[in-house]
Amino acid sequence: MFEVVENTAKSIDLLIAACDERRYLVDYGVDNHRSCVANFEEILKPYEISRNMFPDPVNVFQKTKIEPDGKLMQQACPTKPGDYMVQRALMDVIGAVSACPMDLNPIGGSKVTDILVRIYEP
Repeated sequence: MFEVVENTAKSIDLLIAACDERRYLVDYGVDNHRSCVANFEEILKPYEISRNMFPDPVNVFQKTKIEPDGKLMQQACPTKPGDYMVQRALMDVIGAVSACPMDLNPIGGSKVTDILVRIYEP
């Protein structure tokens, strides 16, 4: 669906599912925390695309290590402000992007930061 044209991100994670309200409650005991799934639901609602239709995300700017025992360890990503990825859509797509709202573990540097998304028309 996409071709990566340029990438300065030092890490791309395909192991961790998008966070949702259950993840925050079970893993952190936190209720009513913003999540990627909530962000996707909000933006995709006009297209009648619901959470049961979401594919697993491509987590650009996230890093996960697999321990020898198979445990997944979320780590702070080595990217820095200004890093980016340029992708070319190879077909018509409806897509959604979420700035990860995770501020309770190192995956986002324990803080939420904005992202800039640009869409270029051919």
